[in-house]
Amino acid sequence: MSRYSLPKIKNKRAQKGLRKQLISVFSIIADEMGPHVENIASPYMCDPLFNEREISILFTTITMLEIEEMIMGELKLIFDIFDYIMKDGRPSKKVLVAVCGVEANSMQIREIVNNMIQSSNNAIKNLENLMER
Repeated sequence: MSRYSLPKIKNKRAQKGLRKQLISVFSIIADEMGPHVENIASPYMCDPLFNEREISILFTTITMLEIEEMIMGELKLIFDIFDYIMKDGRPSKKVLVAVCGVEANSMQIREIVNNMIQSSNNAIKNLENLMER
């Protein structure tokens, strides 16, 4: 069994549907400490896909070649690359990685992830406004 397989759930019909769904989202950020995973959001229990060395290789490959999608086993990885400014003011890159099933529609996944990010940014701004009051 490959480590790049869909999470296992009990319901066979739902398991089949995972091939078209978003499984997890995480970001790789390069800062003073080098490339590392910043945060993870996933509705399913699953093991991390990559170790530290693989994260570094993946980040370098994605940013240098500007890769947008990659298929690994039963999973499709969809990448969005953003400019990022480190704490010391140097420019860097941030890669948002959406992990989904192989049959997932890439444009829909990108839209869902962008909506998630926008919603969380709005929630953070609202909390900051509440704290100021």
